[in-house]
Amino acid sequence: MLFWIIAALLTLLTLGLILPPLLWPGQDDGGADASDMDIYRDQLRELERDIERGVIGGDEAERARTEIARRLLAADKAGPRKATTAPAALTRGAAVVAAAAVLGLTGWLYWTNGSPGAEDMPRVARLAEADALRRDRPGQLELEAEVTEFFSAPIQISADEAGLVEELRRVVPENPDDLRGWQLLAVFEARMQDYAAAASAQARVIEMKGDEATDEDRFSLAVNLFIAANGAVSPDLAAILTDLAPGREDQVALYQALARQARSVGHFIAATRAQERALAALGEDRRTEDLVRLLDYMVAAIDGSVSPEAETIAARVLREDPDNIAAMFYMGKLYADIGRYDQAFRAWRRVVEEGDPDTFHTAYARQVIGDVAWMAGAEYDVPQAAAPTRGPTAEDMAAAAEMSEEDRVAFIEGMVANLSDRLATEGGAAPDWAQLINALGVLGRTDEARAIYDEALGVFAADPAALDMLRTAAQSAGVAE
Repeated sequence: MLFWIIAALLTLLTLGLILPPLLWPGQDDGGADASDMDIYRDQLRELERDIERGVIGGDEAERARTEIARRLLAADKAGPRKATTAPAALTRGAAVVAAAAVLGLTGWLYWTNGSPGAEDMPRVARLAEADALRRDRPGQLELEAEVTEFFSAPIQISADEAGLVEELRRVVPENPDDLRGWQLLAVFEARMQDYAAAASAQARVIEMKGDEATDEDRFSLAVNLFIAANGAVSPDLAAILTDLAPGREDQVALYQALARQARSVGHFIAATRAQERALAALGEDRRTEDLVRLLDYMVAAIDGSVSPEAETIAARVLREDPDNIAAMFYMGKLYADIGRYDQAFRAWRRVVEEGDPDTFHTAYARQVIGDVAWMAGAEYDVPQAAAPTRGPTAEDMAAAAEMSEEDRVAFIEGMVANLSDRLATEGGAAPDWAQLINALGVLGRTDEARAIYDEALGVFAADPAALDMLRTAAQSAGVAE
């Protein structure tokens, strides 16, 4: 109601400024000429008084009297000027048109750009609504239960390979003792994201190998079972995990490996469950970075929403590290989701200005902070991103050019190892992943290049430009068509 009162008052004020000159035009009745004659008569009377007082006299008085009399006669001879006014009907018509234009234009603008059906939303009510949204939003598991597409990474398989999969599915069961066939079927079913079928095939591989089955074979089965169950651990899987990792440190490494495998195919629910188990195994030895990794998985698992559980973890991270960019980013995301754009802008401004532009959190914040600032009623120009500085320097490349072939390979291997470790622990921008894929291809390590490519597809599943860059790198490395 307050909005409509203000709008009505502004409209009336505008009409009040426009209409009076049109409805009641001023009338010129010769008043300007009559005023001139009165002035000249007053001057004559003043002149006579000056003569009587002796202030002026003689020829000077006579000249002044003559000049004033001449002007008086000229004004009288000119007569009153006639005012030219528009017909009353025309001015009133113009007034009606102006009023209709003002009302029509303002109404049209509000109807097309405003919210005619919106109720009053004073600040107190908006804050209360935001608090209610924050308090009543569903929990992590409830939101995960609503997910229908578990894999954010697309299936990367050629038409020829798809035909091979169909052939394997038909032929291998007819030859139950064909170990190589079951191995191929397990691999390709996993690439087709049918992890239940991949687990069945891998279980047959282990059964056929018997005592010769390796830990790698059992780990592949564990990955397939874990992802097929969306991160749940069945008794059979628990037995495999215990066999693979009897000690605490082994369990941490195993669960983190499961999380990476799940992340590589974009199954972030499974990645979340694996990282939770890794944190439980770490106990008091866990680091802030471990919490941040879990936070990334949790939010990605529910399509970018920040659940109450994720908020709790973000708050814990900020208590341990008040300048943590990832946690600030997710708190800003929460505030934006509930309509607290002022708080979201405050958080994301720090992310944009203090964060590494190569990371997902900063890159995303840079894309949306303009809209958030506008919603918060602030003007904000996004600062230009600093040029990336993490790649090999010109000095590094010059030094490599002067090395022997053996030393050069060792140098590249070292850079690849450093880049791989950083991406595994900190993440990175798409160019970093593409650089690693290219480098592995140059070194002939195509299996690793393909694994990194598959993992990167999951990380950047929602970024078409990044996917194009990664695909180009994979084609250059010979691991994609």
